[in-house]
Amino acid sequence: MLFKFAYAPETAYIFADRGGRWAACGAVLALGLIAGAIFTHLTALGIEVKDPATGEGDGGLLFGLALAVAAGSLVVLGYRWRQLPYLDRWFRPADPASSPDRPAVTGPAPQLSN
Repeated sequence: MLFKFAYAPETAYIFADRGGRWAACGAVLALGLIAGAIFTHLTALGIEVKDPATGEGDGGLLFGLALAVAAGSLVVLGYRWRQLPYLDRWFRPADPASSPDRPAVTGPAPQLSN
């Protein structure tokens, strides 16, 4: 395990830019999963989960960790949302010449009367 922390050539090969384009997809999956966990905490479990055998609670640690994962996922999505597949179709500026279902607009814009 020493090679993992010593920045050996093997470490550089393993961790250098692997899966960078999939980070946005992973963030979406993580956010969806953790949204279910947060919803369950807010509706059924409660913020502090108690052990039924001992009655001891976790002090809200699991809920806090779920919020941290959600925040981290939102940060990754904030930086990499353009890498999500199929989003470029919805957020690309419309080009009437390349879109067969939109008629091309020609001539001056119509004037609205008062």
